[in-house]
Amino acid sequence: MLRTQLNAAVLVGAHVYGIDGDTNHKGGLKCVELATGGEKWVEKSLGYGSVTVAGGKLIVLTDRGELVVAPVSTDGFKPTARAKVLDGKCWSVPVLANGRLYCRNSAGVVVCVDLRKK
Repeated sequence: MLRTQLNAAVLVGAHVYGIDGDTNHKGGLKCVELATGGEKWVEKSLGYGSVTVAGGKLIVLTDRGELVVAPVSTDGFKPTARAKVLDGKCWSVPVLANGRLYCRNSAGVVVCVDLRKK
């Protein structure tokens, strides 16, 4: 089961990745097999937030403004990069455009993280 209260999940192949949780349960990133609904793994340390996918990577923005990147995998969540990019509540999905990742908090502050190789 995947309860996506704040943001939509993403589908990669035969698996769905999303922030699971609602007002009665703590949030966490979860991988669920689409055909069976079976849980492959859950990463509770992230709490609430949003997730997107690009280039074979899960890109998570936690509700506390931490950006966490990990390869898409059904074997577990193994971050390769993380950084605090915003303060305040962050409930919007990060947006990737032309190698730049845009993240916004509830106060309307937007940051741009340049992901292009130089």
